[in-house]
This record gives sequence, structure tokens and C-alpha cells, in this order.
Amino acid sequence: MDSSTLASATVSISGNFRSGEDPLSFTNDGGTMGNIRSSYAADTGILTLISPGATATLSEWSHALRAVSYSNASEAPAGGTRTLSLVVNDGITSSSPASTAIEIAAVNDAPVLSIARPGGRKGNHRIQRAAERDRVCQRERCAGAVDTARMAFLGWQ
Repeated sequence: MDSSTLASATVSISGNFRSGEDPLSFTNDGGTMGNIRSSYAADTGILTLISPGATATLSEWSHALRAVSYSNASEAPAGGTRTLSLVVNDGITSSSPASTAIEIAAVNDAPVLSIARPGGRKGNHRIQRAAERDRVCQRERCAGAVDTARMAFLGWQ
């Protein structure tokens, strides 16, 4: 690296991308990520991060790239391997892409039972909470695996 700042970075799902199912996102925390902002092209799976004026430091880029997240909220996600790629640019030259693979496993959600109770209340709240807890646990496992893969892939330990 021949610069103490970067101008931009692109993070993309370059392999097995599913439009509408595989969003990447970024939110600047306002403190550790300088002036880095993002835009996402949902039709291509490309998240672009930029630092206007290329003023964000490598430390700020490190924090920003750690904040990039993947989420699959589909009720019937397409399983398989997604390839995540990263390219950074110092304002003059782009890096070679760094890539990693993420395995997405489809999860069969538990059914929800709804039983009407006297007074119009439904008795499904416990079952719904259990089903939602299971769904959240599955997402967290996936998010944890993605986060671990992302950290190793980005090399920003």
C-alpha cells in the first residue's frame, strides 16, 4: 500500500448472487469511520464505499469494512455457496480482488399454530415466540459465520 488513505472500496457477491435475497449493507457509526459513505446496487449485489476527497484513514477503512454486513431474510433462502469479493482503491489504482466463500444453508422454519381463546385472544404467543427464537438463532448462526468469514477475508483482524 503506497497511501495512508483510501478513496473507495467495493464489496460484492460475485458468485451465486441472488437478487432480492442477498443484500449487503453498511452504516457509518459516526465516530470511527470518518467520512465513508455507501451505496448499494441491489440488482448486481455491489456495495460501494467511498471517502469523498480520499480523506478516510486506513484505520477508518478498517472499521468501515468490518461494519459491512450480509443478511438473508428470505423465508425460503436459496442455499449454496456465495462468493464475497473486495477491491480497494487508493484514488490511483485498484487492488486485486480478495475473495472468500460463505455457505448459506436453507432452514425449515417451525410451523405456527394459532388457537382462538375466549375474549378474542389467541393462544399462539408462546409458539410464535419459540418459532421466532429458532428463526433468530438460525440467522445469528449464519450471521456469525458470515462475520467470521468476512473478518478473515478482509484481513482486518
